[in-house]
Amino acid sequence: MPSPQGDRRRPVGAPYLTSARSRHLAELVVECLPARVDGYLEPFLDAGSVALSVLREHPDAAVTLASPHADLVLAWEVARDEPEAFIDAVAFHGERHSEPYFRAELDSDPSDPVQRAARFAYLRGTADLDEGGRMRSDVAGARPARGRPALDPAGIRALSRLLRQSDVTFVVRRPFETLQLVREDDLVLLDPPFGRAEASTREVRSWLNGVVARGALVLAPTPGWDGEATVDPELYRGWAGMAPVNDRAADERLWGSGQLSRRLRAERADRP
Repeated sequence: MPSPQGDRRRPVGAPYLTSARSRHLAELVVECLPARVDGYLEPFLDAGSVALSVLREHPDAAVTLASPHADLVLAWEVARDEPEAFIDAVAFHGERHSEPYFRAELDSDPSDPVQRAARFAYLRGTADLDEGGRMRSDVAGARPARGRPALDPAGIRALSRLLRQSDVTFVVRRPFETLQLVREDDLVLLDPPFGRAEASTREVRSWLNGVVARGALVLAPTPGWDGEATVDPELYRGWAGMAPVNDRAADERLWGSGQLSRRLRAERADRP
């Protein structure tokens, strides 16, 4: 049987199809993590790649993952609690995939949690992109655009083990409703899906001000890259003390709040 630490080091991903952007973002973030992370909040949960990287680097961190999309959150919970049933249900959909089958599932409304989570994973994996150019967090109104969805049973089992070994809480909340969850010195990922209703520029900026006021450390990728809705890559400059915290090109730039920037500078200065 593999050790818990071995499970943590195994590359794992979300219980549904994600983009290459999310995996690369996780690699960039690892380079800019502070030496200690006790709490981590992701208020715009989607791929969850950064959260999984944080858990591997800081296995004792208390992680909270939030989204306003109930079926997306349910997919994570079912993959954690019932991985074998989830794998079987997603495989069932994949074997029957066709445009008529997709449309029939889109109109369905299963009440069983496993069936509902598998339906979401199947539809997301075979649907078109949303209006912001991202994979869908809400499949309502989706159209079929891909072939049979990819399924990685070993990856889902590894994800289940990692989540069960860790202090991870899933919540269905809109971004502003996550402010009460933020604690001083928590690391918070700002990666809003610009172009969706829950991520208007005005609301995101107001939310960020609230997070910084609570003393959290905010880390954010440059918005608007990898085919997303066009957003000014300098959008965050001047927001609540946000500034670049890595030396990469613009499309790989990470931004940090003033408190995070100061902490990273101090840690780098202390290195031999």
